[in-house]
Amino acid sequence: MKLAELIDRVHEDRVDWGDWDGEAREARTACEICARWTRAYEEGKEGRPLIYRRRPPFSLDSIVTPQMEEYKALQSEPRGTAMEVAEGCLLILDWMGHAGYDAGEDEADILWTIPNRVPEEIEEAAAYLTKLTAYAYNGPFCLESILIPQIRQALQVDMTWLYMRGLDPLATILEKHEWRRQEERETRWTT
Repeated sequence: MKLAELIDRVHEDRVDWGDWDGEAREARTACEICARWTRAYEEGKEGRPLIYRRRPPFSLDSIVTPQMEEYKALQSEPRGTAMEVAEGCLLILDWMGHAGYDAGEDEADILWTIPNRVPEEIEEAAAYLTKLTAYAYNGPFCLESILIPQIRQALQVDMTWLYMRGLDPLATILEKHEWRRQEERETRWTT
C-alpha cells in the first residue's frame, strides 16, 4: 500500500467519525500522539507483550445486555506497546491528511525509507518521538515546512521500530485501524 492511500484512508475515516470537529484540533492531535508514546512506554515498562488482548477471567457468553456487549468488545481491543505505537502512527497519518501532505504517485512504500536514528528501547523511542511531535506542532504558527518533515520522520521511526521487533508495520497499523472502524460502526448502530 502506498503512503498516499494510507493517509487518505485514515484521514477520511477520522473526519467521518468527527475527530476534526471543534477548535484547536491540531493541538489536541499533537497531545494525543504524545499520549500514545507515553502509553507505549508504560506498556513496555510493565513488561507486557507487544500485542495482546485482555480476556476476562470467566466466560461472558451467557450475559447479554447492551453494557456487557460493549464490555466484551472493549476486551477484544488489540493492546500492547506495538498497538500504542500503531495508534500513534494512525494519528500521524491523520494529521498528515489534514495538513494536505502530498505523498505523490511515485512515493515508495514508507517502510523502506529508513530514518537515521531509531532508538532501540521503548523509553528512548517514546522520548524521541515526543520531541519530534512537539517540534512539529508549533502552536498557531504551525508551518507545513516544519510540520511535515517532523511528523513524517516520527512515522518512519515508528514503523521501523515495529519492523525491528519482527512485526509487519503496515499490518499492525491496519489491524488497529480496522478495530477502530468496527468500534465506530457498532457505536453508530447502537446510538
